[in-house]
Amino acid sequence: MPLSSNAPFSEFGNSMILRDIEQLWLALGGAGSGSSGEGQTQDQSAGVTQETGDSGGLPDLSGLATKLYVDTAIASVPQIIHWYYYGTSGSVSLGSGYTDCSFTTSSGNLASYVSGKTFTAPSNGTYTITLRHITGDLTKSGAVGTGSYNVFAELTPAYGNGRGLGVFAWPTLAGGESLTAKVQAQAIWTGYMAAGETCDFQVYSEIAPSTNSFYFAHISGITY
Repeated sequence: MPLSSNAPFSEFGNSMILRDIEQLWLALGGAGSGSSGEGQTQDQSAGVTQETGDSGGLPDLSGLATKLYVDTAIASVPQIIHWYYYGTSGSVSLGSGYTDCSFTTSSGNLASYVSGKTFTAPSNGTYTITLRHITGDLTKSGAVGTGSYNVFAELTPAYGNGRGLGVFAWPTLAGGESLTAKVQAQAIWTGYMAAGETCDFQVYSEIAPSTNSFYFAHISGITY
């Protein structure tokens, strides 16, 4: 519809100017609910399509996630509910061969799940278990030639294993000479354990140390 602002300055002309202003306002988005004649010029013959909402309209939100969808998605993600820690140590007189660990001190909230040489997982989760073995004095005397003593720290979980090897090597010794040393070995295992699955702690020395040996365990876990 052509603008009529150039109509004669008269009552008719003034009314046409007001009509033009109304048409511009409608064109810029100021329409009513869309029905012919409702908040619009009387000669409009068709409704105006408009978004539901206020006079400016709202974007289409039908493709966006609902609160229920987001809440359900969050609920399906595994949540960390526990972090466990356990530190323990033992001092023992070892013979040769394997010795089952029996810990003398403990701390952390896994203490009640370690009995003797065995750790029992309290719930499903991922655990890291470490066993460190420090022997007492290992002595070699009057030997000719070279050799070595083997020392293990050994973990036996539900699957796989962890073995740390320490070697006490000595040089050629003449008659009457002796060599004394301490040997360290550390085993580490990380993996999934289901509730009730176990891991055993053992240490090994090829010969009996002449003084007490020590072993230390550390267990940490995240359960879901």
